[in-house]
Amino acid sequence: KNVRAYAMEYYMGALLAIDSLDYYRVNADFHFIDYESIIDPYDSVLNNLDLMHTDLIFAPFNLEKATKLRNICHNTSVKIIYPLKNQNKLHDHPGQIGFGRVGEFFMEPTELSEYYTLARHLSQLDSVQLVFIKTTDSIERIQQNKFLEIYYNMDAPSKIIEANASNYQYFSNRENVNTVYIILSNDCEFIEEVFTFSNEKENVLIYGKWDWTKHCNYVSSMDNTKSFRYFNGSFLDYEDPRIKEIHRAYRRKFNSDLTKMSGIGFDATLNMVLALLYDISLPQGLVYRFRFNYEGHSINHNLDGYIMSFDNLSISIVD
Repeated sequence: KNVRAYAMEYYMGALLAIDSLDYYRVNADFHFIDYESIIDPYDSVLNNLDLMHTDLIFAPFNLEKATKLRNICHNTSVKIIYPLKNQNKLHDHPGQIGFGRVGEFFMEPTELSEYYTLARHLSQLDSVQLVFIKTTDSIERIQQNKFLEIYYNMDAPSKIIEANASNYQYFSNRENVNTVYIILSNDCEFIEEVFTFSNEKENVLIYGKWDWTKHCNYVSSMDNTKSFRYFNGSFLDYEDPRIKEIHRAYRRKFNSDLTKMSGIGFDATLNMVLALLYDISLPQGLVYRFRFNYEGHSINHNLDGYIMSFDNLSISIVD
């Protein structure tokens, strides 16, 4: 019951994508299964041999049932798509990029995807000094070191200066140089300190975490005049002309507005079907960007996303 509305939106997005697949001359049969059905229980669906002969299965929203599906398909060649964020818990060894069972594909980027996309973006910035501020929290330090490892392995032209809470301000004093502070921390007290200091610095740009907008009151308050940038794994941009066109088609078909969940259903059905069954790569979806490769190697977890700007309570895409 708690996911019924989302499931309906996802379903409508999938139906619209099936219409769009006609353009690519896809020849496929889609079967929709009510995995909460009393008449046809989920376990009996899983034990149906016909299921094991399908080309592609979209995992159910329910994590326990998605786990059952995964277990029963473990030694088969069936491809499984996991379209939702909560299903990332099923990814083997999430500390390693791309590690997992062959034939599993996770659409929602992970924390490592965030680090990779952020590092790739920062490596392309010109005429700036990059200052990475390390915090003292031991768990955060582990995550921060993972980001630095990814960045250093890119052999980027711009080097990173590693700083800490006691000396980071010093680096913004260089004349005629823009300073980019990177802070991968959820310490709201320290984040407020950095923003307060940076509010009076025109040559300072901050890169941080999306969580700040929800958990750090100062960042979203009227007292803060400093914008910041962050990684976001999914985003539905209603102002994008391409989205507007599909939104109109969605309204004509369902007399309803396109939502993020219906966009996920659309991306899972159009982009993933084309990529996995027809080798047609559409890297840009409605909600997601798709990158299933890392340094030339195929992986099973989406490694792409957006760099967003949070400025005066307004959100926009930077990269």
